[in-house]
Amino acid sequence: PLRRQRRMCGRDSSKPVTARLGTDRTLSNIPDGNYTVTLTSSQAYEMPAFDLPFYKGQLSKNVSSDAVSVFDVLCEQSNAGVKFEFDASVIKKYTMFGITLTDSEGASLSYSDAFGRTAWFDAPGTVTITLNNGGTVVPIEIASSAQLELAPGELWTVTFNLASSTSAGVEMDVERESGGQP
Repeated sequence: PLRRQRRMCGRDSSKPVTARLGTDRTLSNIPDGNYTVTLTSSQAYEMPAFDLPFYKGQLSKNVSSDAVSVFDVLCEQSNAGVKFEFDASVIKKYTMFGITLTDSEGASLSYSDAFGRTAWFDAPGTVTITLNNGGTVVPIEIASSAQLELAPGELWTVTFNLASSTSAGVEMDVERESGGQP
């Protein structure tokens, strides 16, 4: 579920004011001014992370203290997800199989014990995929790693199969969906 939060910056305030919405989704006693409302799916997040799609929306509007102002904010997914599937032959051959995902800022996630989970990254950005078997690099189609160019709202499914050439390690099939949330 989305956590509802409004961040408001008005003319009388140089810093954002964070206010939790009440059960009736209203805020009261706000002075006249131009406000920017930002809605997010969580208060704070650090990317990359597992199982954390992130949604955000923003709208600026002039508010008068003697009238009701309604903010209709469309929240869109602002990060991108990557999940993995493995052919049984890969798991059989590489019994200590693991994946390291590294974003363009150098932050990484280890996927050795997280099969079935979705890794989420800031987008746009680049993610480098490196495979290993007990610490030894497993080539992806003869290269030591592969890269994905991520855009907001995308969900990538990467499937690994044994390569047809014995020296190639594994082959990677990639499917990209827009909309992100599985």
